[in-house]
Amino acid sequence: MSTAKKAVAESETPAVLQRKRLFAIEPWRYRVLDDSQTAVIEAYVEAAGTREEIARILQSRWIDAERTARFITDAVNAQHEHHAMVMELCSALELCLASDGLTWEAEFEAEAAVKHAKQGAGN
Repeated sequence: MSTAKKAVAESETPAVLQRKRLFAIEPWRYRVLDDSQTAVIEAYVEAAGTREEIARILQSRWIDAERTARFITDAVNAQHEHHAMVMELCSALELCLASDGLTWEAEFEAEAAVKHAKQGAGN
């Protein structure tokens, strides 16, 4: 293991890992500033180990700052939430396509991915 990778691994104390898990639940969030005319979108930046402001949305005649910020953060967080499932499905399909015939391993992976996808979809 390289010195840099070892240093990173050693720096990940239980407190740091817990904080990462919490940020993983909601990687992006928004908040409305006191003036209630501005919404701020914040994203977790792993390199910094904290949330950083990435956008400001100003209230205008045609834009509701809070609703727009909520829409953006909900869309990003939903994509993040389903990314692992999508990657599992892709892996299972790649395994099926790579095999000459459907092997036991490919069938098992495909069935597991489909089951996970159905559970995620509420079926």
